[in-house]
Amino acid sequence: MDTEINFLKEKIVALEKENSILKQKQIEITQAKELYLKIFEDFPALIWRSRLDKLCDYFNNTWLEFTGRTMEQEFGNGWAEGVHPDDFDRCLHIYVTAFDKRESFSMDYRLKDKNGEYRWIRDFGRPFYDLDNTFLGCIGSCYDITERINIEHELKRAQQITQIGSFTIDLKTNQVTWSEELYKMYGLDPSLPPPLLNDSQKLFTSESWRLLSNSITNTAQTGLPYEIELTTRRKDGSNGWMYAHGEAIKDADGKITNIWGVVQDITHRKLIELDLKEKTEEIEVQNEELLLLNNELTQALKNIEKSEKKFKHLSNELESILDHIPGLVFYKDTKNNFIRVNKFVADAYQKRKEELEGVNLKEFHTAAVAEAYHQDDLAVINSGIAKLNIEEPWETAEGLNWVSTSKIPFVDSEGKIIGVIGISIDNTERKKANQALLESEEKFREMAEMLPQIIFEADQYGKLTYVNKQAFKILGFPEEFDITNFNTIDLYIPEDRHRAMENVQRRISGVREESNEYTMVCHDGRLLNVLVFTNPIIKYNKPAGIRGIIVDITEQKQIENEIKRKNLALEKSNAEKDKFFSIIAHDLKSPFNSILGLSEILVEQIKEKEYQGIEKYAHIINQSSLRAMDLLMNLMEWAQSQTGRMVFNPEYFELVELIKNTTALLEGAIQQKSISLSKKIPANAPVYADKAMISTVLRNLLSNAIKFSHPGGNIDISAKENQKELIISVSDHGIGIPKAGMDKLFRIDENYSTPGTQNEKGTGLGLILCKEFVEKHGGKIWVESKLGVGSTFYFSLPITI
Repeated sequence: MDTEINFLKEKIVALEKENSILKQKQIEITQAKELYLKIFEDFPALIWRSRLDKLCDYFNNTWLEFTGRTMEQEFGNGWAEGVHPDDFDRCLHIYVTAFDKRESFSMDYRLKDKNGEYRWIRDFGRPFYDLDNTFLGCIGSCYDITERINIEHELKRAQQITQIGSFTIDLKTNQVTWSEELYKMYGLDPSLPPPLLNDSQKLFTSESWRLLSNSITNTAQTGLPYEIELTTRRKDGSNGWMYAHGEAIKDADGKITNIWGVVQDITHRKLIELDLKEKTEEIEVQNEELLLLNNELTQALKNIEKSEKKFKHLSNELESILDHIPGLVFYKDTKNNFIRVNKFVADAYQKRKEELEGVNLKEFHTAAVAEAYHQDDLAVINSGIAKLNIEEPWETAEGLNWVSTSKIPFVDSEGKIIGVIGISIDNTERKKANQALLESEEKFREMAEMLPQIIFEADQYGKLTYVNKQAFKILGFPEEFDITNFNTIDLYIPEDRHRAMENVQRRISGVREESNEYTMVCHDGRLLNVLVFTNPIIKYNKPAGIRGIIVDITEQKQIENEIKRKNLALEKSNAEKDKFFSIIAHDLKSPFNSILGLSEILVEQIKEKEYQGIEKYAHIINQSSLRAMDLLMNLMEWAQSQTGRMVFNPEYFELVELIKNTTALLEGAIQQKSISLSKKIPANAPVYADKAMISTVLRNLLSNAIKFSHPGGNIDISAKENQKELIISVSDHGIGIPKAGMDKLFRIDENYSTPGTQNEKGTGLGLILCKEFVEKHGGKIWVESKLGVGSTFYFSLPITI
């Protein structure tokens, strides 16, 4: 019996000891749960958890601090109240689908913060299980990506005002022409000719060269334009990127002869995009690490319940996780001494982690810097309030970096704050990218102010939001004038405004246009011919207005008009010259050929003493000589008038006397055709004119009347006076002029001449000379004719000149 009692006592003692061990382990488990819950509670990411009913039942302090709401407000459907209405349906669909399929998910949306502003959030969610693998709901972590989104939008805006280069390819010769900007993109000397198209292969990667070659070939064959993105090989061996657009140029017959295009260096944009992609991947890695931490914590809790050895293993796993978080993770006590650090902190100080435990920051920094860090820690320790995403400098052995630091109170198992836990993410590269973006924007703004053209921006309704200083100078506005009160449309003349508004709306909607030409009204009333180039302004993937360049082409238009005027004058001059040479080459040669031929016959007849035909041939020679003389007089007078050597010498004289003298000169021709001449001239009809010019006019008109009159016909010469002018007419009753021929009279560019009733020859130059001399006096000349009946030529002379 005593033996059994002793055995029971020993058993009871063993059970009490084992129970004490179990209680101690339970306390350790509770403390571990509280520790890891605290890590989640003040972790820099926004943490949430949902139940089986898909409603949230937990948000960490970081979430509540961000939204400015209480846990009670967020429970249930509280999340839906903070999500932007435009994002809610999309995000709800993603969440419900992943929840039902027990799958992980990620989504971007806008969440309202405590200031009432919407911030872009990237939310990573995953299924959540208990220790026996029973599905409990979902747990997620969120990160603020507003800054990255803004950088992307600013990057797009900066690209629209970058410089571009252009090129032309002659498809026949394979010759390539570059603009100066394109030389700069390739890093080549602008003074050297660009390589032939086939020799340009070395400027691109093989894949990009195939894409470019195929695009050019397709455009040359089909006429369709191309838009491609290419990877280039730079002179220093590095890669670059460019955007290229090409289109076909056709000749007058519609045949494709050239390829013209523009290229834009997008290397800077690509590098930023790659950097942004890298930062995004870092966030995703951090999220994966957080999910891994959650899994490891779950496993650690299970191991603690099994054995003390497993609990120690969990500590090692946690150490590994801290070492893999892409940032500086540290624990410090209230006296600025390190308690624990991850390997990134150790690497920054070029020490082993164990060497930093218990070491004060004064060992690595100046007293002032170390004290500043200490005071920042004490602010968290004394207030118990976490500090999140504080940007601060971090001095390392390699130099000064910039980090985004978050600190939370470090609390022991009794709830006492014994230090701080911090994590610092290196954002040096992001800060450099932001600075580069600001400098780029400032550079392009300075360039806009330096350009001699008008640079402007306007909202989607056309209201000006920005103009450079050159706009005030060109448009005549005083510098203190607020030009942003204007709508761009109001700067154009009324006839252009409707078209301009339509063009603005087309550009905002994405329609591509090279340029548009308008007439602009300046502040002082001057009118300018301008060429307007515009691009849409895109913000948050939506059109927000336009920006563009206005080029003053007034002087160019004036030059074009002057060129057109001179071309018309040159065409007229060439026609007159051709007419002049035609007369010399043909009409002047005929009478002299007759004279030469007949004179040779006369010589032979005199030698043979055949005197009977001499009179006949002498008469013909005389007539040919008279025609040649008449033609020479007209040519001489016309040449003098064209070269400005004919003196205009008006005087008063009696018209009757001038007509009498003119008819006397042509008396022989009149008698030869037995023509009756009738004159109806006022006895007293003085005129103030150049007597020689008017004599030439009368002589030519009367010669034509004789030429086209039948033998035995009549010619009438008359003059009538009204209040302003004296109208003289010469009429014949001969063969008349067809309507088609009347349209060619008085024109130097039309060679119109018909033989007379006895086959008399003419040049048409006489009527042209008449027209010039009459118009020299401020009068006009015209004709009325009926085929087979006769013609009447009129000309007017002002009574006074």
